[in-house]
Amino acid sequence: MQIEQGQLMSLFQGINNFQEKIVIYGVENEEVKRIEIVDEDIKTIWDTKIGTLFSQIYQNAVQSSCYPDSKQTNMV
Repeated sequence: MQIEQGQLMSLFQGINNFQEKIVIYGVENEEVKRIEIVDEDIKTIWDTKIGTLFSQIYQNAVQSSCYPDSKQTNMV
């Protein structure tokens, strides 16, 4: 735990081989406030990491399987 801007913050550290990889910060009510990735090479259980392309994860989404909703007006 630590104090940030007068608030008591919980923090959870992901450590491997004595090196910090990720830090998750929250407040007393267990709400996540900030996530810091310390090691850009860490991977998820699905073998994805920072910089993994959306098309590598969801191949059907880029092979004309998904279409935007015609009622949406705020899409880029």
